[in-house]
Amino acid sequence: RLKNDAGYPGEGWQAQGEPLEITLPKKQAENTWVPKPYQKEKGAHHIVAAWEPAPGVPVEDSQYRITAKKAGAGVESVEVGNETQYMFTTFQGTNLEPGDELDVTVEYRDVEEAASGTWSRRSAPTPMQTEADGLPRDWAMSL
Repeated sequence: RLKNDAGYPGEGWQAQGEPLEITLPKKQAENTWVPKPYQKEKGAHHIVAAWEPAPGVPVEDSQYRITAKKAGAGVESVEVGNETQYMFTTFQGTNLEPGDELDVTVEYRDVEEAASGTWSRRSAPTPMQTEADGLPRDWAMSL
């Protein structure tokens, strides 16, 4: 329209455009962001590890994998989808005991990366421990 036609009935519109489909850029976490796990809760036989979600990324576009390493016992990984916490009650099929220590790592990827099988961002290992009971590991009560 012409600027001078703006005040008239119909406001001077002279042509109608066709609908145009646009695609907005996908929201992604900053390049420097990595998950930072922390111990949210602990008990004699469990550890709850948690981390903040990828900032600015819709929850449904995020995937996380948590990995625990126990000295002398190997490594265990669990893909937790878009959850931002995980409770360990066992490690490789054995119940956690008071004073057990795990080194926990969290990895992140965008759902579009899932087809490649890669994880683009990894935290540093974070030590976590069950509640210690103060007893020696081999302690047993005699009956």
